[in-house]
Amino acid sequence: MTVWLMLACGCATSLKQRVVFEPTISRQHQPRSVPATVTTEDASSLKAKGYCEIGRICAYYPKYGSNKESAAEATDSLSDLLLIGAAQHGGDLVHVYPENANTEICDKPYVEHVCIKTEAYKVFIPASDPLFGTPEYRWMSKCLAYEDVPTCGAFAIKTTGTVWWHGSEGCTDNPPLQRSVGGQACAGDEK
Repeated sequence: MTVWLMLACGCATSLKQRVVFEPTISRQHQPRSVPATVTTEDASSLKAKGYCEIGRICAYYPKYGSNKESAAEATDSLSDLLLIGAAQHGGDLVHVYPENANTEICDKPYVEHVCIKTEAYKVFIPASDPLFGTPEYRWMSKCLAYEDVPTCGAFAIKTTGTVWWHGSEGCTDNPPLQRSVGGQACAGDEK
């Protein structure tokens, strides 16, 4: 089950920031009243301290439209989105992998039909006025071959991390969820 959270930009635009939480265990946890905190500890260290990985979280920040925030402000917004989103799903900690932090991605992909081969030819254009006009020739071109080129209409910054929960029950009674192929919310960030 993938949960999508839409958070308003906080400015007078129609742009949206997105937070996606993808649970990795079947148990759902109560939301936390305070945002989660960032950790740099590895998984084995967190498990030894009684933490359980409960999911993955991604935050997307649009880089198009009237969004004029600097890169530093966008990074701060992504961090805030991750921590608040994790707390909404019961997370206490978020571990962000450095290689998945603030990655620029294509947010609006499309395919452009581009001409790759043309042919030039002359066209006779008769005079518009038969008495005083002068006929002329113009060069025109037509496309002989096209190619579909993947293109990006808009970019976003994306940050991905794992969400950890600390509780007295531990992780032993929480079986992992089976991930559906192709349905991963944070696709492309596998660890």
